[in-house]
Amino acid sequence: MREISDVKELQQVLLELLAWFKAFCEAHELTFFLSNGTLLGAAKYQGFVPWDDDVDIIMPRADYDRLVRMTEIRGGRYRLLCRETTPDWRLPYAKLSDTRTFVQESDYDFGAEIGAFLDIFPIDRWHPNRAVAAVQAVSSEVLKRMLVFANAGSFHTERRGVKRWILFALWTAGRCMGYERLCRKILRRADRSRAYPEKLVGCVVWTSHLTREILPASVFFKGETLTFCGEVYPVPVGYAMYLDRLYGCWREDPPEVRQKSNHTIRVWWKEEGGESCEEGHDGSGC
Repeated sequence: MREISDVKELQQVLLELLAWFKAFCEAHELTFFLSNGTLLGAAKYQGFVPWDDDVDIIMPRADYDRLVRMTEIRGGRYRLLCRETTPDWRLPYAKLSDTRTFVQESDYDFGAEIGAFLDIFPIDRWHPNRAVAAVQAVSSEVLKRMLVFANAGSFHTERRGVKRWILFALWTAGRCMGYERLCRKILRRADRSRAYPEKLVGCVVWTSHLTREILPASVFFKGETLTFCGEVYPVPVGYAMYLDRLYGCWREDPPEVRQKSNHTIRVWWKEEGGESCEEGHDGSGC
């Protein structure tokens, strides 16, 4: 296998994956939006954040549920990995994986082999009372951290002092509870959220930004488009508010020390000499 060590080469693989997913959603009338770092890249760079190594999208819950039930996306070059279709899948959300490639993320166990991937997060509802929603978001983050630790191997962190001991307690609890029990608890929260009025929404199953991810439903009521690597992609109509909440002063470049991926992944082509389906790879990304 040949390792993909150039982030531009990996981004080209991801761009093809995203383009395929867009065409699939258009053909099946599924709504999705760019999200997280991919949306940040579209708004700021009209393409990838230069050091990004994955693609993030978000879907209304109804569209997400339709997607994971579809048999057309379970095989072939791109494979949907999710609880509904993949035995032993260890995450409460889906990934679309390029089967020509192989990904290793430190000592993390996803429960299935994955390649270069696109993360697919569902939009669920928070409690309409913001104070209650804040408690939900914090407790959801605790469950997510425990699940991450349940799927990981040995404990390691750069934190020191009290934070280190808190993380060690979460690691111990996560390892004791196991991924299956934790996934079920997280997904039950999403199921219960269907009963709430559509006032406050966010990614309930995988909170990465705590209470900053509690957003007015109007942010996602409809979409608009932004250019991403020369093509237009759907984004939430309230994407500026979304980015303000998640990233703060996102229009400014972060310090150089923070200009790196927050993943610890390595990616290989499965076949020797593998490359994107475009006419080779010229290292230019988008």
